Amino acid sequence: MRPLRTHSSQLALSTNTASPVYAERYACDAASRLSSLSNGTYSAVNGYLANSPLVSTIMLKQNSTTRMTTANSDDFLNRSLAISSVASASSAVNYSYLYNSANQRTERREPDSSLRLRQYDSPDQAATANPCRFSTKFTDDQSDFPYYGLRYCNPGTGRWLSRDLLRERGERDLCTYVGNDPVNRLDPLGLIEVCVATWNRHVPSVRHVAIVNAGDGNIILSQFPDPHRWHGKNEPLDYLETLRKAERDPDRGFKAHVPDDEAFHAVVKDQTSRLGWD
Repeated sequence: MRPLRTHSSQLALSTNTASPVYAERYACDAASRLSSLSNGTYSAVNGYLANSPLVSTIMLKQNSTTRMTTANSDDFLNRSLAISSVASASSAVNYSYLYNSANQRTERREPDSSLRLRQYDSPDQAATANPCRFSTKFTDDQSDFPYYGLRYCNPGTGRWLSRDLLRERGERDLCTYVGNDPVNRLDPLGLIEVCVATWNRHVPSVRHVAIVNAGDGNIILSQFPDPHRWHGKNEPLDYLETLRKAERDPDRGFKAHVPDDEAFHAVVKDQTSRLGWD
């Protein structure tokens, strides 16, 4: 392994004469950090924190006379905690700093021990100024619970604060939202996803139909009218019974989103309660 070595270089400006008009010389340490800079009369020497690019000391000299030494103290977050400067034949000039949990400087102590304080808005103050927050819903300022029009939700636990007004007609678990999968599903309009299957291979119109709730698999509507006539007796069956009676898979299937409200369930009830199919 090649050992690390310090290195130096020189920048010079000259005319046609042999001696340079201006020259600067700088040197770097083993970690390639600038350690000194000099123009022959004035020079600066840097000291660094161990294994860090942060400057811990700066010594300013005129020839061999030290004119000022500045020491800097940092924490593990690379924040400056204190700066102390000592000029030749003078007392030290000290500054110190404090920070809040948001990494913002809140206090600076001056050389005469006076304080300069800074105040900031809380990190969430800008967010709370917006009434529409989690899931774009209006949020109560006191409880921090978003309101979904009919009930409140606690986003911290992912649970509703009250039962679903649809009760068991929605699904068995009365406190879930979008099938308990809010990461992959959205429900901005309060709709439910349904799977629709139809059997109509031999006739131009729909003869058999089944509608299944995609969230919990419950049957919403499954009818099997007389397959040999345009109208006949209405037989509300479940999906498996419809599939068994049709003796084949559906000819067509698709997904749809329907409103999960009283009007939709009234239509379903009307269809299943009819004696005949037309």
